[in-house]
Amino acid sequence: MASSALLTPLASSSFFPTIPQVAADMHTTGTVINYSAVAVFLAIIGLAPLLWAPASGYYGRRLVLLVSFPIFIAGSIGCAVSNSLGALIATRILQGFGGSSVLSVGAGSIGDCYRPTERANAMGLFYSGLLIGPAVAPTAAGLLGQYTAPGWRSMQWLLTALGVLEFVLIFVFLPETSHGVLPHDAARARTGKRFILFRFNPFQSIALLRYPNIFLMSLLSSCVMLTLYVILVPISYTMGPRYNISNAAILGCLYFPSGVGNLVGARIAGRDADRIVRKWMTKRGYRRPEDRLRATLIGGFAIMPLSAILHGFAMQYGAGGIAIPCVAMFISGLGLMLILTPSNTYLVDSLQSRSAEVVAANNAVRYLVAAGASAAVLPLVRAISLGWTMFLCACLCWVGEAFVVLVIMHGEGWRGAGPPASAAAEEAKKERENVAVQGRAPGIEQKDQDRMRSGYATPKLYATASNHA
Repeated sequence: MASSALLTPLASSSFFPTIPQVAADMHTTGTVINYSAVAVFLAIIGLAPLLWAPASGYYGRRLVLLVSFPIFIAGSIGCAVSNSLGALIATRILQGFGGSSVLSVGAGSIGDCYRPTERANAMGLFYSGLLIGPAVAPTAAGLLGQYTAPGWRSMQWLLTALGVLEFVLIFVFLPETSHGVLPHDAARARTGKRFILFRFNPFQSIALLRYPNIFLMSLLSSCVMLTLYVILVPISYTMGPRYNISNAAILGCLYFPSGVGNLVGARIAGRDADRIVRKWMTKRGYRRPEDRLRATLIGGFAIMPLSAILHGFAMQYGAGGIAIPCVAMFISGLGLMLILTPSNTYLVDSLQSRSAEVVAANNAVRYLVAAGASAAVLPLVRAISLGWTMFLCACLCWVGEAFVVLVIMHGEGWRGAGPPASAAAEEAKKERENVAVQGRAPGIEQKDQDRMRSGYATPKLYATASNHA
């Protein structure tokens, strides 16, 4: 799942060091490319999981991934051969739509497979794949853009190849991780039809934001992701001119410290969050999901905001040469994981029955904010300078972490009035009721129907690798 999660962030950041090349090819400006190829892509990967997440609850995680990755591959090919701005935008939308499924389905699969006391460590590994992309992609894109004949298009061909490889790996090795009988499988067995269309409201997941704990945690994620993209997006126009760097390969390498910080932070954050959960279970006598959020406090109040301020003003005044901003980016990447790993795991903990949907709602807010940041960062830096821009981002981090404190204090009460079951869960309930009323659904053995009445187990008729999950 972590390797699948890597591809979409790779695609999102694949233009960063080569924006001037892309702009020249499309006969436009770098600001327009930021709006069209970067911001639009981020908006799509924020919104598309609202479709994929409910579908994964009905059809299963594995099938959704197998359907979505060919769309990502087609979009990547389209980007590689685009000769106009309109074609580039259209294929970037297709690329983002196909690649976005893993952002919510992947987190849901992690929730399916791991106990709460182990979940943050696994989620940290998953998000290390997700968040290393914005740092690794520019390095690869810069090298390919500088030293290959197709230039920036080479990165899109690389994404195509990686998409094909990941599709094969999912097809061969990934079992279905959803618990219990899939509603689609049960409906097929009952009706005898090969495929049943699942009708649902894609914005049902967004309705989860009306619950205060989910809404506040989504705002926290948005604040820290905004800070990440404000640091990374304008590097070609900030660090490049400041240190007289025009080589796309070298510019790409400047993103690498943030990715290393993500990797280090993922290993620390997951283990620390699980340790804190076990500690408070021992102290209190029961598990409370909000305890996990205590692991975000150091990252949110100190590491992430202070490193952002250091990066901004060191760049603005040239203090300490190129080393200081790079060290600040490493620290910022580490702080990001100390915040996002526990907070995203908390969302799964607090609503495991709708884990993919709650992560999709969180991603919608987070990536729409990141899209706005990508579009606004260059004009804002020109208006108030990089240092003060990063200071504003630090203030938002502090506000977001204050929301965490509120959730730690009041989240248990807010969860008491939790959201209703998802559309897929309602379908599963109906199928179990049909089995109970009709006695025996065609195609499913009696002992499997007995297990379906209790809401778990995969019918033998459809038992494949999901039994091993």
